[in-house]
Amino acid sequence: MAPTKNCDKSKIIDPRILLLLLALILITPSISQALPHQEGNLEHYLKAIDYGKRADQSWTKPSAKFLQTFADVFEAFLDSNYKRAHRLGKKIGYQVIEFVDNGHSPVETHYMLQEKTLIGSPSYKGAGIFVTKTAGKPIAIEAPHPQSDLYTELQAIELYIRSPSRFLFIAGSRRNSSTSSSACSGNYFASDAVHNTMHTYFVAHKQLAEFNPETLFLQLHGFGSSSLTKLQTQCQTSNENIINLSPGLKYYPNGQSINFIDVLAASVNNAGQTKACIYGRDTGSLGGTTNTTGRFSNHSDNACTEKATQFSDQFIHIEQSFPVRASYGSLVNDQILDAIEKYYENL
Repeated sequence: MAPTKNCDKSKIIDPRILLLLLALILITPSISQALPHQEGNLEHYLKAIDYGKRADQSWTKPSAKFLQTFADVFEAFLDSNYKRAHRLGKKIGYQVIEFVDNGHSPVETHYMLQEKTLIGSPSYKGAGIFVTKTAGKPIAIEAPHPQSDLYTELQAIELYIRSPSRFLFIAGSRRNSSTSSSACSGNYFASDAVHNTMHTYFVAHKQLAEFNPETLFLQLHGFGSSSLTKLQTQCQTSNENIINLSPGLKYYPNGQSINFIDVLAASVNNAGQTKACIYGRDTGSLGGTTNTTGRFSNHSDNACTEKATQFSDQFIHIEQSFPVRASYGSLVNDQILDAIEKYYENL
């Protein structure tokens, strides 16, 4: 009989360890596919973003291929397929960040589509920042002219945080970052996010409007002292705290329905400190009629070259005097929130 070999128990692998190793192998791929994760105060994070200086060339003209890839990325983003958006975004320098905002109550998770590099990097394109909540009303708060229309991006961030709006869009550079001209009608720079259809900002607006035609776009703008005098005369007011509202074309209420622009104007005027005027009804200036996103929302056949003729009530161009932006931004946000509540109560 052959001698019995002693079994060295120290060399036997515990089955539980084998199961753990197998589990780690199975988990590793999902870890590598996970979204970048951040926690903190979303408002502080967004307000710290820089948008460059005049003529700094931080905005880069996108190629047709870049815009198509961005469209694919944004489609996945709208579908809440954030991992796919993140994966596709890598091709064009974009990422999707899962951001847990614990700086406000209640704690809320947001998803942010943002370039991986910061302004000043050779690979930065100024393509825009897009944020969404996990739930909310079909409203997009837009700030297409950060730092150019002073304080509007800060106001937009605060409004998005405080409101039930699902989306926040901020352009990735100043409107005058580029020295080249837009091919669209009007005398605008190519880097102007709402005056160039060959811009990621326009693509994002267009896709959201098509994804959910009920989306209400509230777009914040600002005007200076020369326009203030003209609007005061047109609106027959001495108040320097003017807000000029427009749907992107001349608006005349038909008396048959209540549109958001009417509700917002009433909220502003009832508060008393600021004066709301409506383009077409009260004023003939700063109506945003060459705004490509407004044209698209109002069903222009060619948003680059043709003004809209059909009112949709899905786009509100909110022009604010400098005194409003400097001192009454939070108050205006209160009035917008009041208008949102009243408008959706009556739908």
